[in-house]
Amino acid sequence: MKANLKNLMLMGLAVAAMSAASLASAFGVGDPAPALKTGDWVKGRKYDKFEKGKVYVVEFWATWCGPCKTSIPHLTEMAKANKDVKFLGVSVWEEGGPNKDGVQKFVKDMGATMDYNVAIDTTENTMATTWMEAADQNGIPTAFIIKDGMVAWIGHPMEMEEPLKQVKSKDFDITKAKEAANKEAEQMKKVEAVVGEMQEALQGGDFPAAFAAMDKLYALVPDDQKNSILSLKLALMWDVDGAGAEKLAMGYLGKEFKDDAMVLNEVAWGLVDPEAEKEDKHISVALAYAKRAVEVTKEKDENILDTLALCYFHNGDKKMAIETQKKAIKVLKDSGHADPDVLKEFEGRLKQFEESLKDG
Repeated sequence: MKANLKNLMLMGLAVAAMSAASLASAFGVGDPAPALKTGDWVKGRKYDKFEKGKVYVVEFWATWCGPCKTSIPHLTEMAKANKDVKFLGVSVWEEGGPNKDGVQKFVKDMGATMDYNVAIDTTENTMATTWMEAADQNGIPTAFIIKDGMVAWIGHPMEMEEPLKQVKSKDFDITKAKEAANKEAEQMKKVEAVVGEMQEALQGGDFPAAFAAMDKLYALVPDDQKNSILSLKLALMWDVDGAGAEKLAMGYLGKEFKDDAMVLNEVAWGLVDPEAEKEDKHISVALAYAKRAVEVTKEKDENILDTLALCYFHNGDKKMAIETQKKAIKVLKDSGHADPDVLKEFEGRLKQFEESLKDG
């Protein structure tokens, strides 16, 4: 069953809001870190204590988790750049329980792109319970930065680079960090309430009220999340006012979204995604967004190239679709950590384009 895009986005936003709002619960920033009670270690040298004066990263992931797999090479890069920090990836919530053989195979397949300590949870799910659940962290990947045995930061590993620099600094103040985290949690409780308003309005078909709630959200969220709200608003507008959405989209393209490759690609893909089955793909907008995303990433992102290729195809330019899809496949292969399933999907799309060109 195909999920509705706007419902997925709303659910994601709501979960994010609830997760952030719960930072001040069982334990969080400024509190002592829970004990390191892992199961078997599958890579690296085991340690079970946090030493005074040392900084650690404890990251939670699973073999089935796509975003976890995406973040692994980034964690490896950070571990290499921060050799004074101990990095540990803990496998949790695996299907059927802790799976040493499955994790070992996964780590082996990842090779040099997963070059840090790796352990699995206990059969009692101790790490998932005492860390993730106790901190009300409901999604993975999630990383904890520990300094002097205290929790200094909790968040997504792809957003950890700057916080880690701050934590390592001599000027880092754990008390101030806790105050900032609590303040953020209070702010996100307000976000959660507005998300509730928005969902209620959408369920009742009251789109003006839903858009008004989005405007409230835009004012509440941090600057680095504002584009996500605008993207959500745009995604909903396609179903309500296509012409108005096109006008709004082109305005965002020249200003708010201009250099945000992730959002540019998200909007373009949302319009041409085969699973979305949109009758009106607003292809001129999708193509403009995908082209700009490729410019921003300098043709180095395989997923964005894949989006552009599909946009060309739906615009009737099959030759450019083929040329661009070949670039996407090359970038993916050259990365050194190509996901076989993604490669298969990309190659299948290329075959579709080539067969369509032959058929005229």
